[in-house]
Amino acid sequence: MTKDAPLLLDHLCEECSSHFDSLKANLEGLGVRFITDGRIVRGLDYYTKTAFEVISTDLGSQDALAGGGRYDLLSEQLGGKATPAVGFAAGMERLLMVMEKHDLPFGENKPLSLFIVALDPASRMWALQKAHELRHVHVACDIDYLGRSIKSQMREADRQQTQHVLVVGPDELASGTGKLKRMSDGTETEILLSRLTTYFA
Repeated sequence: MTKDAPLLLDHLCEECSSHFDSLKANLEGLGVRFITDGRIVRGLDYYTKTAFEVISTDLGSQDALAGGGRYDLLSEQLGGKATPAVGFAAGMERLLMVMEKHDLPFGENKPLSLFIVALDPASRMWALQKAHELRHVHVACDIDYLGRSIKSQMREADRQQTQHVLVVGPDELASGTGKLKRMSDGTETEILLSRLTTYFA
């Protein structure tokens, strides 16, 4: 019935197109496999920009693990302040089934080991990839996702009571080295960025 209907992907505004290109670049940088589906829909009309589903090949025809999207206008529609947002709903039983099948640990809440403060777009991409790598070896790591100033990022690191902070900018990426700050006493240690994962793992 809808095979001849126009696709939203073919009619994106400049801002939405740029946002979608950036999202795909981040996924590719993380090695996350994805399929662009021009006909995916969500059942609620407050979604804006990207909608998504997370699927598994381990579940047969009922392959959806989670689904959601952005809803940047919802807070204002409910009378609140303008607040960018993203959310999803997940099938817990399906998630548990897949985790058990792959013998994945359920884990425990750990204190944040590292917060990476990034100073420019290239550094943010590096930080995103490095955080992904660290989490895969069970290191609790976080970064800034809002493009905030260094002062705001440091404040966020302090709020999360992280054990270490690493500031990365163009100079650090060019030299391949950075200073790892231990927050408990302010001690700084120069490390090779290529060995960051080894340092914590």
